[in-house]
Amino acid sequence: MELLFPLIQFHDRWKDLTKKDFYFGAAQDYVRNGAFEDFHVVMDTKILERPSGSLYKLENEEITAVEERTEKINESEADYFEKVLSLCQANGIELIPTHFGEIWPLGRSETIESYLKPFGLELLDLTDPAVGLDWMQDSRDNGTHTNFWGCAKESVYLADILRTKGFEDHRGQSGYELWDRTLETYRQWEQEELRTKESKNAYEYLNALASVKDEYLIVLTVLDEASGAWNDTLEAALRRLGVKSSFYDQIQNSFVAILDRGKNLFELWDGREIEVDTSFRTTDGKEHSLYVASAGFVYGNVCPVKIDGADQACWKRGLNIVVIDPDSGKAVSSVAIDSHIEELTFVTKALPEEQTAKWTQSTEDFQLVENGVYNILFAGGPAFAVDIPDGSGEENANIWLCGRNGEPPQKFEIRYTGDGLYTIRAVCSDKYIAIENMGSTPGSNVVQETYTGLANQKWFITENLNGSYSFTSLYNGCVLDVVDGVAASGTNIQVWTENGQIPQQFYLELAG
Repeated sequence: MELLFPLIQFHDRWKDLTKKDFYFGAAQDYVRNGAFEDFHVVMDTKILERPSGSLYKLENEEITAVEERTEKINESEADYFEKVLSLCQANGIELIPTHFGEIWPLGRSETIESYLKPFGLELLDLTDPAVGLDWMQDSRDNGTHTNFWGCAKESVYLADILRTKGFEDHRGQSGYELWDRTLETYRQWEQEELRTKESKNAYEYLNALASVKDEYLIVLTVLDEASGAWNDTLEAALRRLGVKSSFYDQIQNSFVAILDRGKNLFELWDGREIEVDTSFRTTDGKEHSLYVASAGFVYGNVCPVKIDGADQACWKRGLNIVVIDPDSGKAVSSVAIDSHIEELTFVTKALPEEQTAKWTQSTEDFQLVENGVYNILFAGGPAFAVDIPDGSGEENANIWLCGRNGEPPQKFEIRYTGDGLYTIRAVCSDKYIAIENMGSTPGSNVVQETYTGLANQKWFITENLNGSYSFTSLYNGCVLDVVDGVAASGTNIQVWTENGQIPQQFYLELAG
């Protein structure tokens, strides 16, 4: 088949292409140009250590090995390349031979560079260290292709190259409206894809629930195990909800809490199964039965929440929550947070729309931090604030700590953009706090950039037990972090893996 149809030798995804691969959403905007961007990380360390291939010869019953195989460009490849080059030259088009993200065998780059030299061309290598690819994070298939984060880094680098070639930014200009529409559609697609990879849904839900706790009857139960990956952010959220006891050190124990419009009616941890058989009255005076039970993994592994005999719980490992409307007596929300694992898998039970409408309306506009201009103070030393050095207006200017002074370089506008996300704008420069060069790994630097609305400029905000806040990047899931936790002027600010420690905590103070 490969001899009859050479296309099969190179790629076979053409068999699976559909209209969806080229268009996005109902508007049918041509936004991703047919690209397939994967959000998985798959990389075997052995791939990075593999040697070049060896060629073995068998002569007179003796085997000899040639340690390095010579990469060659075959006649067909050379023929078509020269045709493409001639066509470009005839039409005044500059050809840029480019090596996109793939780990090549040793010697291939040198072979191609030697081939291009007589044509006066150089190979643009997007696997060059300057691009910043980290193969342990930026590949989806052991170095054959880059994933979303690898593609983002390559795009930034390539864009810089194109700018040196005289390409202009036409956003907002008449005649280029398609660019703006495409960018907005891409932002939407990127945000929706990345949000499915985040545990922040659990935090957002608990924060929203705490904001309306005085309006609902809230039932919490544990199924299997809920303490394995418990953290201070979850603990703080339940404190605001009205739960008094801690979830730490309760491995596989049973738990039930019943909160009625802000009043804690029942709360218990136990090493045995817990059952609560009670009732509640709706605002019209009608009585409804409520049966709640919880059993950890070794005590029965159950978590029913039955309203008038109908079970409304998710029945998923971890913390199960059922929210009941005191007007109708029906469940308006039912979720489960798998707090046994760090990913905090968040599951929502499907309920009839007529039941969930009130819940949706009461929580859809919730935001943890109000829009405003703030000083962002380091929790490890509130005498130091996040600062733009010298109030610089330069693109990619660094962010660091500086002694608190209340001047414009220490004022930042935090604005809610929806879906639990915020932007942070430096007032002195009108630029936005962002992950530098689309860094995908812990230790990536934080800088200010002109607004793009892309994921590296968007942040989740969560509240900590001490009243401080933490900022988590939508783009890479890392948290704003003061290097080594040093409270001193000039200490750099980066992002790091979430650990709930003081270097990742900041107080927000409305700026005068």
